[in-house]
Amino acid sequence: LVRNYGNGTSGREEGGGRLKFANKCIAEEDGRSVMYRLPPGAVSPEVMHKFGLDGSSSLLADEDGLPPGMAMTLSKHKELRESVINSIVAEEVDCQSMSSLLKEHAITRIDVLAVDTEGYDLKIAKQFFEISPQDCTR
Repeated sequence: LVRNYGNGTSGREEGGGRLKFANKCIAEEDGRSVMYRLPPGAVSPEVMHKFGLDGSSSLLADEDGLPPGMAMTLSKHKELRESVINSIVAEEVDCQSMSSLLKEHAITRIDVLAVDTEGYDLKIAKQFFEISPQDCTR
């Protein structure tokens, strides 16, 4: 199980060792990439909650630097959009491919996978069709 990169939690193991948690930025390949995010406190908590902006970050961004979900949400709210655009942070982060993540944790079986990566979902899901179980062993 992969935790949201931007939530500030550290990697940990829970569930009697059956669940694996990792605080990683998942990308198509290992390396560094630019992540676009709205930092805490950039807009009021009420606005964050009302428009679902809390925790939004992505390796993808529109021409203004907005992650896809955020850009769509703010498309009808011009004033708020301008405020958010001026608050977006672009930072380099370490990234890891799904294959590397599975190898690192010696995971050879996944029963359930939930992916919510602000428009990057398909790129991550496609990696599963390129990985064989033998590739995930140490």
